[in-house]
Amino acid sequence: MNQTLTHSALLPPPVYRAVPWAASRTAVSRGDTGTSERRRWLRQLRETHLRQRTGALTSCPTVLVYVLVRSSEDPGGRLAVARAHALSQGLNVAHSHVDDLWRTDPDQRPILAHALAAIRRREADGLVCVSRTDISSSDELYEHTLHLLHGAAAFLSLKHAETGL
Repeated sequence: MNQTLTHSALLPPPVYRAVPWAASRTAVSRGDTGTSERRRWLRQLRETHLRQRTGALTSCPTVLVYVLVRSSEDPGGRLAVARAHALSQGLNVAHSHVDDLWRTDPDQRPILAHALAAIRRREADGLVCVSRTDISSSDELYEHTLHLLHGAAAFLSLKHAETGL
């Protein structure tokens, strides 16, 4: 059953514990290198998690679709793109989530918090988004979310890669 959740239907987000940055890439984690190198590294991190997680599964991965839109924007187009991407990757879409609270910090978005909580409960194997800006335009916050997903044995699949921003 495919459902779409919006922020008005949910409780406040859970509190997340901090996840340490990748120790081997401290300089990159702090943004001490060029933007294009940072984006390549973030893409490599996300794709490594994606390969590790999907390679370990014995059945078709189940995912949640998540899109971030402005409150005045119709989410239909972004949802269609994300769902089509999931299907093209052989992923089973369980639910779709639409967030219209346009905030940089993912911890401040209740719909994303709800999706991540479902992933931690093993209701899905990963998250599908159109682009990394659905998670955060901040490199540090985006990386933090990648680590949260990895810590939950989950993955993030994007239609548009980080280097394509």
